[in-house]
Amino acid sequence: MPGAKWNPALKIWGVLSKYESEVYLFAKKNRFFIEFEDKRHYSNNIHLVKYSRNDKRGNPNIPVGIKYCEGRKANKFDTRLKKEFWWCVNESCFQNEEVDHLGCDFENNCGSVKKVWEHYTLLDILNILNINTDEYKNSPIDFVPKGHYYKFVGHINAFNRLLEKLYCEDCGELLYPTQTSHFALFRDVHFHCENIECRMHNHDIYLSHCLNGECANIVDSRISKKCSLKLHICDLCGTCCSVEMFKRRLENLENVGGYIHNELIKNVKKKMATLREQNITVINVE
Repeated sequence: MPGAKWNPALKIWGVLSKYESEVYLFAKKNRFFIEFEDKRHYSNNIHLVKYSRNDKRGNPNIPVGIKYCEGRKANKFDTRLKKEFWWCVNESCFQNEEVDHLGCDFENNCGSVKKVWEHYTLLDILNILNINTDEYKNSPIDFVPKGHYYKFVGHINAFNRLLEKLYCEDCGELLYPTQTSHFALFRDVHFHCENIECRMHNHDIYLSHCLNGECANIVDSRISKKCSLKLHICDLCGTCCSVEMFKRRLENLENVGGYIHNELIKNVKKKMATLREQNITVINVE
């Protein structure tokens, strides 16, 4: 850069301050560690963060209960890493398993691959046939790109977790997911029977794991009671909603840019009011 000088005593290059942004971009591009006076080493060196689908031992880091990737892409970038991410099992994921085998990036990165079609997935076939898999939920704000495809993938994963519960108790036929969950623990948590001759036809059924991490029970709305906030109570350990649960839910939706329903905000206020009446100390989350 014009005006740059080498200092042999300090062994550093001196650059005019007007080239600060150019120096910063050069450092990021060449993966240099950047040390500013603010000492925010982590946020200043995001370009050094490495992303991997494997754990420290090199084994695939696959969440429990997931066979095929069903992570839902967040509506905004991660606040720390300034990078797009997917919401998977209530955690941020920065490398989902979806690969566009029809795009030029795949061919460029796999130049030795002659028969690209051998790598095609169900999603590739749907794209070739121009089948739209986008999902529009009850709220026009809650648009889910490729939602119907991932709802199908989530249904396959659900067999690994909910097989004993995925049958209609009235006619015995398989239950099907109704819609993509709103950035919940798993993609599919609401199901119904599609047998038009069944008396439980289209009756909403909620299936998910208990909120208590030490309880392995599956909460089933067909047998579970509801609390005053209309949430299902685990029939095994009695776990239900809590201020901390609502707080985590709000924080998660804020982090992913999800639609926050007024009912959730009302539940937080109602739950906190109940605890105050019982003289239980609570932390203000407003």
